[in-house]
Amino acid sequence: MKLEDLKLRRGEAIAVNFAMMLHHVPDENVHGGQNHRDRLVRLVKCLSPKVVTLVEQESNTNELPFLPRFVETMNYYLAVFESIDVSLPREHRERINVEQHCLAR
Repeated sequence: MKLEDLKLRRGEAIAVNFAMMLHHVPDENVHGGQNHRDRLVRLVKCLSPKVVTLVEQESNTNELPFLPRFVETMNYYLAVFESIDVSLPREHRERINVEQHCLAR
């Protein structure tokens, strides 16, 4: 993504929402020296947003060894699904929407 792709208007207030997203963006450990996460954060900084939200459970899913990465990922999703479980019944339409739109179809 490039700054020009956003089609911003002069004087427009900008809000950036990083809800459960940054852990999916690889760093240099995964992409041979290219740190896409840092590039994305620098792009957002250039925008001078009025507000930035960051919602992430602490996890380290960009390590190269498979087993620690797998365990971190399982712990991450365990926390997410346990949070949803105590909030809404499994057949509740709103829960299904959250799972489909925030996690995966």
